[in-house]
Amino acid sequence: MSRILVVVLEGNLGLRISDILSLRLSDIVKDGDRYRLEITEQKTKKKRVFTIPLVIQQYIENYCLRNGLEKTERIFDLTERTINKQLALVCDYLGFEGIRTYSFRKWYTTEIYKNNGYDITLVQRLLQHSSAAITQRYIGIEPQQIEEAIEELHYEVNEVARGLKTNATKTIGVVIPELNNTFCAEIITGMEDVLRSHGYATI
Repeated sequence: MSRILVVVLEGNLGLRISDILSLRLSDIVKDGDRYRLEITEQKTKKKRVFTIPLVIQQYIENYCLRNGLEKTERIFDLTERTINKQLALVCDYLGFEGIRTYSFRKWYTTEIYKNNGYDITLVQRLLQHSSAAITQRYIGIEPQQIEEAIEELHYEVNEVARGLKTNATKTIGVVIPELNNTFCAEIITGMEDVLRSHGYATI
């Protein structure tokens, strides 16, 4: 039961497995009609404070009551190796591959990203990463996926800003002899259509 609860909490709180295994009931603080989780991350030593769903708070509290745990006791007397070993056995039985304890945290952050308008900055703050690029790599977002997400939300990519970031403007200059020449205008229009389909702009 405790091993199942560990991965359930990781998938619902987005914490590292080391932080889940260090949890104490006293880390959960009542704040009006909400509950906050206040921890110091084992890996980064950074302090994290965030609201947790009431159902998760009740789940943890009931678990502690059933097992006679005091508020200051560690909730889980387990090691990360034990959790990984059990998870590997279950996944092998079910025929799943590539699932590790960190997979649940990754799933959590990916869901936050998708359900909040593809806001990578929000996820960056949540994970306390030093840059959005690190967050993108962590949850496996490729540049093409970012473009698709923006397109889905009907945003327009600022080509100038992207050019400054990538050092590639993807802009082609076209010189024509006469602005009012109909033949030239038709050629330019055709060129723009083709170039736009390949991600280029014209000036």
